[in-house]
Amino acid sequence: MPNPQARTATLESKRLRLQVTPEFGARVTGLTDLATGRQWLVEGGQHGGGEAVIYGKRQAVGWDECLPTVAPCRDPSGEAMLRDHGAFWGRRWDCRQTGSSLIGTCEQSGFRLSRGLHLNGPTLVAGYEVTNLADTTLPFMWSQHCLLAARPGERIEIQGVENFRFTDAGIGGRRIPGQSFIWPYLNDPEMDLSEVRSIDAEMAVKIYGEAGKRVTARVGKAGGFLTLSWSGDQIPGIGVWLDYGGWPEGDVTHQIAIEPTTAPVDDLSEACREGLADWLDPGERRSWVVVMSVGN
Repeated sequence: MPNPQARTATLESKRLRLQVTPEFGARVTGLTDLATGRQWLVEGGQHGGGEAVIYGKRQAVGWDECLPTVAPCRDPSGEAMLRDHGAFWGRRWDCRQTGSSLIGTCEQSGFRLSRGLHLNGPTLVAGYEVTNLADTTLPFMWSQHCLLAARPGERIEIQGVENFRFTDAGIGGRRIPGQSFIWPYLNDPEMDLSEVRSIDAEMAVKIYGEAGKRVTARVGKAGGFLTLSWSGDQIPGIGVWLDYGGWPEGDVTHQIAIEPTTAPVDDLSEACREGLADWLDPGERRSWVVVMSVGN
């Protein structure tokens, strides 16, 4: 259920305003370019944080952190099910604000996840650290699940990524078989994925790619872009979610996501099978950084 009394922490620089709800997974609910008034995130209430919740239309807003899985799956030990979008979304985080920085920490399922958000003019730096608190070695994958309110006619530009692929997609009311391709064309020069389409395109596709040394992805058009960048050594994958009226069935949405991820797959079980999961020994830590900026 939504919590209208949830506290909101606000960070602000001369160019950016960031709003975060610590009690609901430290979800970032607002990312506003103060120069243009553009709100980059899909807005909505804080719906669903229970064990059995399924991530649907009402949940699909804002910016969440997914760890140790994205899609629900059985724990690699086979002893339990991992919840949809991981252990940390929708749960209370402890957050400490200092000036234009906000440090959030949460402990769940044997992990401590920390995220520092730091504003400097038009730039937002998100620094992460995960620690294994258990007495056994644990696998994990992480994805930054940041849903963007893109506008029809805008462009999605991606550099530094190879071997894009998807397993299944719905486009224009028909199923498209899985394939590997070079961004932005689905083996068809008329199927240009870099163009943000309208909601009547009836399109929903999740794409994964392997990161090179440096990844840069930006969304927008002349006069206003949101740019994400990260090191492929720290974050070796990317997910791209394009939803133009293709999901969920019967009550569709319009949104996209550029998702830095440590494993370009759907869930932790698959990551372990494919040798893509990260493993942490007891007390071991792993850290990474994503940089966002607005402007031209």
